[in-house]
Amino acid sequence: MNIAPFNVDTETLDDGLGVISVSGELDQATAGELRQPLQEAVNGGTRALMIDLSKCGFIDSTGLGVIVEGWKQLQERNGDSAALSVCCPEPEVRRLLEVTGLDQAIAIRDTRDEAIAALRP
Repeated sequence: MNIAPFNVDTETLDDGLGVISVSGELDQATAGELRQPLQEAVNGGTRALMIDLSKCGFIDSTGLGVIVEGWKQLQERNGDSAALSVCCPEPEVRRLLEVTGLDQAIAIRDTRDEAIAALRP
């Protein structure tokens, strides 16, 4: 996989669902760039959030910690542990999510559409 430069894009879908797309390597050097949009989404009243890691070729424990932090903030604000899903088709990144058990708490899906569907009633 050709790793793209690190970038974070945000969007809000028509039903208030937030989407944060990450490309590149999510690690100690870049995790702070994800933290701010996550906090803005939570504080801005997003009812649910999907993090798209389909263009993320690597994630370390710092990046994972930022995702968990955002999930906990959403959970506290909305009272819903299912308010976050992750699109993660990349096997190496997905393996970290599974090894840490995060896949037991957060919906991890292969495609963007599946991850969005996991958040809709």
